[in-house]
Amino acid sequence: MKHLSSIRGWKDFERLCADLLQTEGFHIESEPSIDTTGVDITAVYDYRSHDSRIPPIRIRWRVQCKHFAPSGNHLGRSDMERALVAFDAVRGPDDGLLMMVSSDYTEPAKEVLRKFTEQRPGVKVMIWNERQLIDLLDRHVHLQRRYGLESQAGSPALLSQVCDLTGCGPVLFISDQSTLAHECAAYLRAAGLEIVFLPHWNYSDPHRLHLFRETYRNTMFGLCVCFLGDSFGLPFPNELEAVVLQAARRGTPCLFFPFIAWMIQQGALRRLSSYVPVRLTVAQAPDQMFSRTKLMADCSKGDFRWLLAEGTFEEDEYR
Repeated sequence: MKHLSSIRGWKDFERLCADLLQTEGFHIESEPSIDTTGVDITAVYDYRSHDSRIPPIRIRWRVQCKHFAPSGNHLGRSDMERALVAFDAVRGPDDGLLMMVSSDYTEPAKEVLRKFTEQRPGVKVMIWNERQLIDLLDRHVHLQRRYGLESQAGSPALLSQVCDLTGCGPVLFISDQSTLAHECAAYLRAAGLEIVFLPHWNYSDPHRLHLFRETYRNTMFGLCVCFLGDSFGLPFPNELEAVVLQAARRGTPCLFFPFIAWMIQQGALRRLSSYVPVRLTVAQAPDQMFSRTKLMADCSKGDFRWLLAEGTFEEDEYR
């Protein structure tokens, strides 16, 4: 899928946001318009429990659409402050604020939001950035076509190689939610392959991982992709590592992105080491900071400074 910067006009982006919300099951109360409170769209959603005895929770979302992608800017502190002040002045007991941003938001903006929600327990505020919007649009090809977001055809030679996998079973794509991961999955899907996308928050939850294993217990995958970007450093659960190991032993082709080699060097995913054909060339002892507790504690605060001292992977190069 193309980046949202290909949508030039802010009105077109607002229209896309409304169509996406409606396709995702939101009821649109008011169409995109200029509002003195900064609200572009009003959308209602009923959140239902799996238990039918529990009544749904209805939230009326006041939606603000921020189309920064063409300029390369992000949602900053002042934009966030204005949006929250405007929302706080008019919000009702069942209202929430949803900000749909075609790029991303800055750390200062995130800190403003954190303080706002801490001071108002129960107030509902969500931000969908470009990555999340593209994740949703991946499920709705008709919207990609409508707004010219379809990916351009890839290299014929590469596409022919990928097409050799058609008919060999679905592709298991174990990954995070980064843009690069979704573009890779979209490329494989465009080649006619069935994708089973297993993101980090699903396989890190024991119940969801169990559901995945039960559903695909007897499935022969045509390709197993292990991509870690945002979630690098967080090892697979043992059960998922066993799934990948079983696929490899059956002869399933495996595509391991470089983060896997880094994790093996750090002492994780050791059972996969014989199937990973590369090693890091720089000798480096396992870091004491390589622990799930440490990573989750620092990253939940938005503090990634400890990574600056590490020899580690970025999305497109080794640093």
